[in-house]
Amino acid sequence: MDIIQTRMPRFRPRAETAEDATRVVGYMQKLGEYQKMSDTITATAADIHRLQREKRGEVLFGEYDGVTIGFIYFYQNSSALTGQTGFVYPLFAARLSSKSAS
Repeated sequence: MDIIQTRMPRFRPRAETAEDATRVVGYMQKLGEYQKMSDTITATAADIHRLQREKRGEVLFGEYDGVTIGFIYFYQNSSALTGQTGFVYPLFAARLSSKSAS
């Protein structure tokens, strides 16, 4: 994937790799906790590997100064939501929001 330039040079989106399956599940669990729906998150790293292999799911991570601060998960059909879901740590969401406004 080409690097996507943003107006914030310290922020960089990147596509997931096969090695990121456990990280994807971790972020899904964090999203579930944040939305008070953690009991509905049943995905495993093996599930994510399968979806990647079948090209049925896709993830973009957001990195700020090299630290992963969020993700966007695209999936063709979901039992809870259709389209996409995402999560950015609340601390970074406020920081990113104030940076883009300036």
